[in-house]
Amino acid sequence: MRAWVQRVREWRGTPAGRRAVADLVFFAVLFAFVGIAYRPALNHPPRADQWCFLTDTAELNTVAEAVAGSYSYNRTRLTVPGDTDLFRPVLFALLATEKVLFDGRLPLYQGLGLVLHAGVCVLLLLVIRRAAALLDPASAAGDAGRDPLGYATVAFFALNP
Repeated sequence: MRAWVQRVREWRGTPAGRRAVADLVFFAVLFAFVGIAYRPALNHPPRADQWCFLTDTAELNTVAEAVAGSYSYNRTRLTVPGDTDLFRPVLFALLATEKVLFDGRLPLYQGLGLVLHAGVCVLLLLVIRRAAALLDPASAAGDAGRDPLGYATVAFFALNP
């Protein structure tokens, strides 16, 4: 155990280790703020198109049925039809799966949205860093304090309504 702790301490002293620790602290603080800011949304009922989707797929009770029945939902919808030019099978597969798994527990829909939003924030920081490394290879070797603009961009994206 002591050897493992010693290796972790040595790794934290490297630029990659300092960046990883800075990232963990940044995301812990950021996700706490996201949780505080978006907590009221956990109790929001469905609105607009969500009601239409839930109404039209009410009789579909398994994931396979729900995905097959809503694959091309914009073209087959019965409640307030429209948007027939749009084809979004991945979106409607996700909605169908959520409908079957979460049933009427609406906070779970919103909670999953927050988890996905957090994942996108992490990916956004990785994309920003990759782009910065392509534009300036010398900056990729720097430590965590050299990319405040990346952190600011991700924080703006995470907390912007």
